[in-house]
Amino acid sequence: MMARLLDLRAGLERQGVSEEGMLEFFGKMAGKCIKIEACSCKTHELGEVPLPKGKMCSIRFNERLDDVVKKMELVRGRVERCEAYIAQVQLEEEGIGFLEGSQDSVRALKKRRLESEHFLSHEKGLYLKLAGERLELLVKWEPLDVREYSQSVSSSIIEISTILHQLKAPDVAQPGPVPAL
Repeated sequence: MMARLLDLRAGLERQGVSEEGMLEFFGKMAGKCIKIEACSCKTHELGEVPLPKGKMCSIRFNERLDDVVKKMELVRGRVERCEAYIAQVQLEEEGIGFLEGSQDSVRALKKRRLESEHFLSHEKGLYLKLAGERLELLVKWEPLDVREYSQSVSSSIIEISTILHQLKAPDVAQPGPVPAL
């Protein structure tokens, strides 16, 4: 039994669950009473599965990544349209520049081009910011199947509890089967 305990604890450590994390695991998932009436819980909210540092629910990870990529594509399209517009304005500037008495038109086109270049810089900056968010998400977080993780950790902790119960208090009855978590 002692060897099995060591195996279970080592398995939990590999999954990022320390002894302290093991002791807090069920308490964090238990959640809290939201609405209490006459000393009775009327609305209860379960807690979330405590994940190891640097891990994120794979569903949430994929949603966030997809959101950032869609925003990047939207901004990329605006950058391309803006670049095409600037190129068109430059051609108009060059064409009008050869005409006599068209300085007002040239100035107006230069003003439009400069405004467009500022907008283009802003959009490129926004794209770079989004690229940084994407990189940070990919570098700092590791997606994790929370359901599988929760089942694995829960079953290991329950088995540890059962073994410790048998070792420390063999005459005290064990609890019944665990409900699905």
